Amino acid sequence: MIAVAANVGTLCASIVNGTCGENLTWSLNTKDSTFTINGSGAMYNYDQQGQDVPWGEYKSYIAHIVMPDGLTSIGDFAFYDCSALTSVTIPNSVIRIGIRTFANSGLTSLTLPNSVTNIGNLAFSGCDNLSSFVYNLHVFAHMPRSYSGAYTIPEGIESIAGGAFQSCHSLTSVTIPSSVTSIGGGAFYGCSYLTSIEFPNSVTSIEHEMFYKCTYLTSVTIPNSVTSIGDRAFQYCTHLTSITIPNSVTSIGRKAFSNCTRLTSVAIGNNVTSIGKLYESDDNSYTAFESTNVNEIHFTGNLSEWIAKPWHPSLISSAYDLYIGEDKLTNLIIADGTVTISSEAFHGCTSLSAVTIPTGVKIIEENAFSGCSSIQAITSYDQRPPTVKEGALDGIAYSTIVYVPEEYLNTYIVHDVWGLFDVRPLDKHSAIEGIEGENIKPINKFLRDGQVLILRGDKTYTLIGQEVK
Repeated sequence: MIAVAANVGTLCASIVNGTCGENLTWSLNTKDSTFTINGSGAMYNYDQQGQDVPWGEYKSYIAHIVMPDGLTSIGDFAFYDCSALTSVTIPNSVIRIGIRTFANSGLTSLTLPNSVTNIGNLAFSGCDNLSSFVYNLHVFAHMPRSYSGAYTIPEGIESIAGGAFQSCHSLTSVTIPSSVTSIGGGAFYGCSYLTSIEFPNSVTSIEHEMFYKCTYLTSVTIPNSVTSIGDRAFQYCTHLTSITIPNSVTSIGRKAFSNCTRLTSVAIGNNVTSIGKLYESDDNSYTAFESTNVNEIHFTGNLSEWIAKPWHPSLISSAYDLYIGEDKLTNLIIADGTVTISSEAFHGCTSLSAVTIPTGVKIIEENAFSGCSSIQAITSYDQRPPTVKEGALDGIAYSTIVYVPEEYLNTYIVHDVWGLFDVRPLDKHSAIEGIEGENIKPINKFLRDGQVLILRGDKTYTLIGQEVK
């Protein structure tokens, strides 16, 4: 609902008033600091951190709020930053409390009626004086910031409001009952001593910033019911060493695991189709695992599924070993029928030592094998060398041997990219390697009388290793 500016009028020197909903009015007595709402229905929602609320210039006067039976929703940002506010009585007619409704207020206590089933993100964020637990039969809304130790959320609670445990620095563990089906964004934001969390199978998403800066979080079990992981969900969880993303997950948000500096192993389910980018227009700005030390990626699908993914680990900054299922990928055999090897498909994969490319592969996309520094041999069967896009083979040593059928040898040798490598005929693997004990990259290939010759140092050889005098 779009906020509508109230027509504020002065009844006398100490009272201001206006409208705050289609059927709601408000008045503030600045002498006794009481803010009164009259009427029924939902309040307007406000934005810009409450700067557009019609009583904005009088916020500092509000200490007590009186709400009528018949009020159904307390608007977004309605009492944001009301630092003098200490008490409010919420009637049983209220169903919803909006986004940041009481954030940064001076509330010291609050009773939440059982009628409330929907609480917006960060509704009580920054209420440092609110020293009581705030929850009802349906929603857990607030834990006192001073709480220390482990905590078990009462059975029957259906949702945890966004920011409910925010900045509870001494909270060490939380038990979430199976009755909980949703947890709001930033629910455990800044719980720096929270060490482990286990979600029930009833939870379907991990919202944005849910564990942001939970620096001592070491163990997370994500159930198969979860389908999405939000932006910055685990960013700066600096003690997290491994994470398993189950097959149920289809999307991972921007910076979801960024700056998890001890994170070394990631298992990714085969149904992940989307990994957040810093800028949606930039195909190379994946940031989900930015600034980590991931050196192992375990993919639960098969090799063809991995190659077909629209994302790949340009999202990590370090070299890594790739596991397909239980097997470490060292000898890559591209499946028959493959036409394109996708961008970044094996970027930085240092476990690879050999690659076989079947007939029919036409294009190797940008950075597909960039940084694969352990590759020693590539075998390509197509008579036409696959088109190599920018950076596709960067970081592979020119001493790498490229084996091709003998009848296609010249085509590869004179190719502007493939010709940079040590191209050899498939049926004569050792012909050149055995020349006088040398195993040196051909530094010059040239045509003489229609024949391709190789210059090594001060000697010239044919393609099958015969020295030409």
